[in-house]
Amino acid sequence: MLFSAFLKNIKQNCSRFAHKCGKWDTIKRVMDMKKYLRILSGIVLCAGLTAMILGGSAFFARRNTVYRQKKIQPQPLLRISAFTELNGYGHVTLYAHRGLSGTAPENTPEAIRAAGEAGFTNVQLDVAVSADDGFVLFHDETLERMTAEAGRLSFCSTELLRRTPLDNGANIEEYGKLYIPTLREALGLCRTYGLRPVLNIRAMDLQRLTALHTLLRGVGSYALCAADARTLTAYRTLDADCALQYRVGEITEKDIRMAKENGWLLVFDCTKNREEVVREAAGRTALCAETVNTRDTLAQMVRAGVTQIVTDCILPPVQK
Repeated sequence: MLFSAFLKNIKQNCSRFAHKCGKWDTIKRVMDMKKYLRILSGIVLCAGLTAMILGGSAFFARRNTVYRQKKIQPQPLLRISAFTELNGYGHVTLYAHRGLSGTAPENTPEAIRAAGEAGFTNVQLDVAVSADDGFVLFHDETLERMTAEAGRLSFCSTELLRRTPLDNGANIEEYGKLYIPTLREALGLCRTYGLRPVLNIRAMDLQRLTALHTLLRGVGSYALCAADARTLTAYRTLDADCALQYRVGEITEKDIRMAKENGWLLVFDCTKNREEVVREAAGRTALCAETVNTRDTLAQMVRAGVTQIVTDCILPPVQK
């Protein structure tokens, strides 16, 4: 109230001064112009906000459409024993990427089962955390690529995710209804087929890592893979014996040094590194290449000294 009275007093004094100076009409016109400018600014602001909202909606709709257009196709399965140019393949360890995702939808019980039946001994799976801190198998942060739903997985409860049907993946039309599985279900299947689970995780705090460690008790041999070094270091305080893997894109000197000092397996993207870089790194620390799906790429990695390979479609030798 005092402030309003103060402003009213200033306005009255300005009006008296303007009348005395004979400039009241000019001042009034300026004040009217400012009023119209304020109205115009409000209109422009509203129009801008509307455009942003509509543009954002169009972007997400387009992104969802793009995801829907990217139907995951099956890949031809290749038996490593047929690669005679490798001069022996007994030293190569194969990991089934997200289960055997070249022939079954990724991160599903069917993909894990396919990996076990194909003779794999290691299966790499992606672990995500739900809104209620449950652990499920899913690669992406959002649901669009693999389901008909949209939004962030971390906003959904475990129960809701378990009822969310998948509608994308290799040969998905050959399977019945598939849903996002829990990590507990996946570990049970790994035990049934004698598979060693290699779990890809995102950055986690100590509370979630402790919950994960509790779930993994009694599993036997397993490995944990992360792109966040602090997460791996924190997990080491919970489990001194677990095999840890450090994921990178391009291999750098810092990555090699960190992996060697901590005893981590260095997992790298085979499409982002030249053969000579890989060969030099392989001479200094243990490496694993992902994701290797062709004969030529496999031969290139083996020539460079990489003996651990993550693949969607290259099968281990037939067990006799």
